[in-house]
Amino acid sequence: MMKLSLLISLVLLSAFLVRGQSETYRTGSFKSLNEALDAYAELSGKTILRSSAATGLPIVVQLPDDTNAAIRLIEEELRKQGIETIPDGELFVRVVPAAWTNSEAARFLPTLKPPARDGEMFPGGAMNWTAADLNFVLATYQQFESRTLLHPMTLAMAPVTLKTRQAMSKSELTYAITVLLAINGVAAIDNGEKFMQLVPISQQKEVEARAPRPGTNAPLFDPKKIPKSPGGPPSATVKRLNQIYTRLFHNQPPWTPRPVDQLVEIYADLTDQQAAPSKIHGQMPVRFDIKTPLTKEELLYAIETTLKLNGLAIARVDGNEIGAISLGEKLRLEKAKASGSNQR
Repeated sequence: MMKLSLLISLVLLSAFLVRGQSETYRTGSFKSLNEALDAYAELSGKTILRSSAATGLPIVVQLPDDTNAAIRLIEEELRKQGIETIPDGELFVRVVPAAWTNSEAARFLPTLKPPARDGEMFPGGAMNWTAADLNFVLATYQQFESRTLLHPMTLAMAPVTLKTRQAMSKSELTYAITVLLAINGVAAIDNGEKFMQLVPISQQKEVEARAPRPGTNAPLFDPKKIPKSPGGPPSATVKRLNQIYTRLFHNQPPWTPRPVDQLVEIYADLTDQQAAPSKIHGQMPVRFDIKTPLTKEELLYAIETTLKLNGLAIARVDGNEIGAISLGEKLRLEKAKASGSNQR
C-alpha cells in the first residue's frame, strides 16, 4: 500500500512538472533556438535529431492553446530562419538547415533500415546529451552496436545534443545515433557482423565493406578473454597469437591512439613476416580499439582497413619485410610493377 501511494505521488509530481513546463512553453518567448526546440519536443512528443549547422535567433510568438497549431507555428518560425523540421517515423524529427535536402547525408539516410521496436526497452530520458563530443558519442554507439568501429584518426564532428523523449528499444536508440551522426557529417556504414566503418559523409560512397566471414572452427581472440582453440586447450599457434594479441590490446585505456608501426608489427607477426619501421609514417597515431571477439583473418582485416582509412597501406618494402606506406605510394608501385610486366 505504501509503495502504491509513493508511485501515485511520483506520477502526480511528474504530471505537475510537465504541466508547468507546457505552461512556460505556451508563452512562446524563447531566448534561444535550444529553448524553442525543447518546446517543440515537449509539444510534439518526439525526439529531436538536430544538425549542429541548424542555428537561429530567439523566437518570440504567441502560441495558441491548440497543441497542433502551436507545433505548426513553431515550425513556421523555424522555417523563416532557414531551419526545416523533417518527420522521421513515429519517434523522431530531424532538425536541419533548409539546404540539407540536397546534401550527402540526405542521400545516405534512405539506405538505413527502419529500427525495430522490440527487445529491451530504455526509458524516456535515457539519453540526455548536451554538447557531447565525438569520442563520447562513439563510445556509447559502440556499446549499443556491439561491433568494432573502424575510422580515421582525423574523423571530426561538432558537439551534439540528444534528449530522448520516449521509451525506446536498443535498435531505435542505435538508429537515432546513426541519423544524428549522419546529419552532423559522419556516415556509419555496416561492414559485416562485427565491424562498422565511420567516415566523413562526403566519403561514404568510397567505403568498401568487405569484412571476411568468420570460419566456424576458427579460434577467436577476445579482448576480454585469453584466446583458446575450439574444443580444447590452446595450441602452440594460438599461444603465440595470444602473446601478440595481449601486447596489442591489454592494459590499454579505451580509445588510446597506437602508432602505425605497432599495428604493422602485429600484422607481420600474424602473417609470419618481418616488420620494417617507417621513418615517415611509423609514429603516426591511429585509433584501434577492438571490442568484439575476432578471428585471425578478421583481425588482419581490421588492421588493413584502419590503415586504409588513415591513408596508409601495408606493402613489401624489402625482401620479407613489410612496412606502412601511403596509399598514393602503393598505387605508384603497383603501376610501376604492372608497367614492367607489360614491357616483358
